[in-house]
This record gives sequence, structure tokens and C-alpha cells, in this order.
Amino acid sequence: RTFQGFLMFRNYRRTWAFPAEIERLIMDETVALGKSTLHLYGGLARFGIRLDMDPATQPDVLGSALYPPFACKSWDVVVVDPPYGSLPGAMVFQIMGPAACLARERVWWIHTHWGVTSSLGLQLNRYWLGSPCSKGAPTRIIAEYLVTGHPGYCHAVPGRQRRKLRLEFAKYDWSKYVPTPARRDRYPV
Repeated sequence: RTFQGFLMFRNYRRTWAFPAEIERLIMDETVALGKSTLHLYGGLARFGIRLDMDPATQPDVLGSALYPPFACKSWDVVVVDPPYGSLPGAMVFQIMGPAACLARERVWWIHTHWGVTSSLGLQLNRYWLGSPCSKGAPTRIIAEYLVTGHPGYCHAVPGRQRRKLRLEFAKYDWSKYVPTPARRDRYPV
């Protein structure tokens, strides 16, 4: 676990795009090295394949990040930047489980909470603390996890091979509002 330093950036929650400092950091570690990159909660990111359920962001793939329509281990890198302000601890596993399942090499986590433990087959490699240049904005953790195994379960299409989300987490499950795209063995990258 290596602390890499501090990043100062503009507040970006209103734009649904990465600040230039975070985007540059992740691009140098993914796209510049020719890695296939998937953004769960893609928003308006400017690189990689973006999966988002908001059609206004014009994502590459319209769908739920909790139930992504891709095969297991089909991406080199998965970037996770959920739009939720605060997360119950167990919800982190609901969000990071699909990322751990889809990634072959690395998962990038950007949020105010620490991501995961090794039970999902991820090991913290490096992290940065990021602070928006606005009063009262929370500090963000930009963490790079190495894929060291596979989660105990694979993500699944809602209604098949997956228990329903517990009631307290149901407000985060928007899959009933977004049509589930057909699953593919590999996404053409």
C-alpha cells in the first residue's frame, strides 16, 4: 500500500466528468499503455468505454453498473466513480463486485470511502488523496487495486443467479428502470 500524494482539483460533481488532474492520472496508467478500459458510472468521461444509465450523458453502453452486460474478465482496467455521496459499507461490495469480476488487471476506485478488502480478489496497490478546491467538499480517495483473484460470485443479470438486494439497498438498484442489454461474451473494443 503506497501513498502517492495529494491531488488538488476543481469540484466536479456538477459536471459528471473527471477533473483534468484525475483524468490525466488515470489516462497515463490505462489508455496511454493501450489497456482496454471500462467506466462503470461513466458519465461524461472522455476516454475508455462508458457504461451509464443516464441517456443524457450519451454513454457508449446504456445500462446499470450493478449488472453490466459484459463477460467476466473482459476488460484490462475498470474505473469505478459512483455518483453516490455516501455509501453503507455493504453497498461498496455491491458496486465493486462487478468491477472485480470484469477486470483482468486493475480496478480504479474514486470516492470518499475506501473501496474493498481482499475478499473480492483485489489488493490495494497505490492511492492518492484528492481535495476539491471548494469549501466543504469532501476529500476523495483515488485508489488503484490490483486484481489478484476473483470474487466469490460473478455479477449477473437481475433475476438470475443473484439474490435480490436487501431492502435498505433497493434505492440504489435502478435496473428496473433501464432495459438490460443482451449479454455478450466479449465487447468489441
